[in-house]
Amino acid sequence: MSFSLVACGGGGGGSNDGQSAGGQGPTSGGNSSGGQGASPPPAFSATLARAPADGETLNGTVTLEVRGSGIKNAELLPDTADVPRLGTFSINADNTVASLNLDTKTIPNGPVRLRIIAFNAPSGTAGASAITAMPARRWILQNDPAPTGTAEGRAAKCLQQGFPYTDMTDSLPVVCISAVPLSPPMEYAQCVANGYEFGTGYNDPGNGLPVLRDGRFISKLYCTPPAINGTVNPGCVCLQTK
Repeated sequence: MSFSLVACGGGGGGSNDGQSAGGQGPTSGGNSSGGQGASPPPAFSATLARAPADGETLNGTVTLEVRGSGIKNAELLPDTADVPRLGTFSINADNTVASLNLDTKTIPNGPVRLRIIAFNAPSGTAGASAITAMPARRWILQNDPAPTGTAEGRAAKCLQQGFPYTDMTDSLPVVCISAVPLSPPMEYAQCVANGYEFGTGYNDPGNGLPVLRDGRFISKLYCTPPAINGTVNPGCVCLQTK
């Protein structure tokens, strides 16, 4: 039988959360002219300066801002995972202000829990220290008309609702795997004829559609063989994006 999938809509991963001590910069050796040593870099700090309150209803574009010192990167992330990244902050020249104009239409309507993490190194730097500038806040997104959101936004929505979801790096739209099996099962052509946008079709596990939970791969959607005793394999699924 087939599954109906409903559309929904996931830093410096591997970094250590917490404040790092400011390192001592190199100093120049003494000389006849009394050379001055270089100043040590400022200690890493990050504090939330601007964001909607917990529980607030949002629409359009909202501004998020973090202030401190030694900030090299800041990211807007779901409350329970480091992916998908829902926004990367702009950092000013002296690394004291990180700001993001969040377009809430990139995430489908409804409640969402997000947090802000600041880092003392550019994205992807191994061993970067991290500070939770904003612990998870629950916001209610309410845009009209209701947006479908970006791939990252839909993946985050699936994650928030506890559903696994199709891989956002795949060429197909991100959808939540959210429904119980339907009967009768459908082949690809039947999926389209019944109003679904596409189906997984028949293929082997190596070519199946990847499925993730909390940003981690858990399985693939596929069906093989195409029929068992004349009955469509129940592993085949139909997908819909809205």
